[in-house]
Amino acid sequence: MEGEAMRRWLYRRLVGQALAVAMACGSASLQAQHPNVARGWTPGSFDLGGIDTVNGFNGNLTIRIPIGTSYPVGGGMGSYSFSLVYNSNIWDHVSTGATCQGNSGLIDTYAFPSLVSNAGLGWTFSLGRLSLGMPAFTNPPGGAGTYYAPDGSSHLLFSILAQPDGSSVAQAGFKFTNDGSFLRYHDASRVLEFPDGMRHQFNSQGLPTRIEDRFGNGLTIDYSTSNVWEIKEHNSISDPLGASPIRSHSVHFRSVSFPALPPPPNSHPNQTLLEQKVILDYIDVAAFDSNDADVKARYTFRYAGEQGDVSIRGDGTVIQGCHPSGMEYPWSPRVVQLAEIELPDHTKYRMTPWDPGTATAAGRLQSLRLPTGGSMEWDYLPRVVPSGAQEHWVTNQRWIYPAWTSVSAVAKRRLKNEYGALVGG
Repeated sequence: MEGEAMRRWLYRRLVGQALAVAMACGSASLQAQHPNVARGWTPGSFDLGGIDTVNGFNGNLTIRIPIGTSYPVGGGMGSYSFSLVYNSNIWDHVSTGATCQGNSGLIDTYAFPSLVSNAGLGWTFSLGRLSLGMPAFTNPPGGAGTYYAPDGSSHLLFSILAQPDGSSVAQAGFKFTNDGSFLRYHDASRVLEFPDGMRHQFNSQGLPTRIEDRFGNGLTIDYSTSNVWEIKEHNSISDPLGASPIRSHSVHFRSVSFPALPPPPNSHPNQTLLEQKVILDYIDVAAFDSNDADVKARYTFRYAGEQGDVSIRGDGTVIQGCHPSGMEYPWSPRVVQLAEIELPDHTKYRMTPWDPGTATAAGRLQSLRLPTGGSMEWDYLPRVVPSGAQEHWVTNQRWIYPAWTSVSAVAKRRLKNEYGALVGG
């Protein structure tokens, strides 16, 4: 009996820790996207003993900044927590047809800030999201029917489930991941099921509306107020609809409106379609107070580039079908960059990106100053990765992807104390 009790305790403990790391997202660490451009934590990443990890294959830097604390909710869910996540693989890519010197049928590939980067270039606050890709463009392999986990990793959904012997099985109305994460998606109900029993339900825009275990314990997310996520706890016994939650949190966004671009040929006619539209403004999370359940702790986000004054050219932002001078539209994505996060105690994280003109590291995070006064710094170098990603076929159109064969990888990391001296150096 004692052994059985210990087994159950360990199970609850492990589930709770996994949910805290993955923000109640289930088994989200295994990647479905190509390893050359993979985001999020992956097996083989170097855990440097802090808030950052580095992918040992493609050099992607991942940073996880906790927002609030861990909140117990009970049941199979155990507990949950929120995080702001950074990935130095900052670009997504789409393609569109091009004509150059009278030659049609060419393909131009454009880089743009990831649609899930809602807190500035490379930074994401997410509870998970479904995506069907970018309309009006040809999306890369994996750009449609994809689950994006809170750590930035992606998981493709297929109509069949691959079996170890090389065969496959199908189930009417369901899609599956085939990357070892064992996720199952039901088309009609928009419910994504995880192997630990967690269920995430999504709306037509791909945003989660309920995250709960099989017993109905979890979170309800409401989007009825423009640019606001209202997150409320619910439990299966006393409050199944989350009408009187023990705790609630709210996530607030604000719109970004860049100045109008000059007309073609001085700018690309489709550039504004791919620019960031909203950014994270502030987050109010429940604070523990014995006298007032409505006490909140606020995290405030501040940015550079909201006036359209930060553009990045180069670093694989455009890959053109041909290159004669003046024959192609310029492509210099205007981006918003996270500058600082003010915590509830008024201490701050401060972010410094590499200069937009830096050949290898353009727009990527150079340093992060911590609330304690110390700082972390990263240098990047080009890394050539296997060329199998260079050519893809999508709906009979050819993808040319040199951006997937030479990546900007973390080459050096430094930790400094509050006086600017190297720690351990």
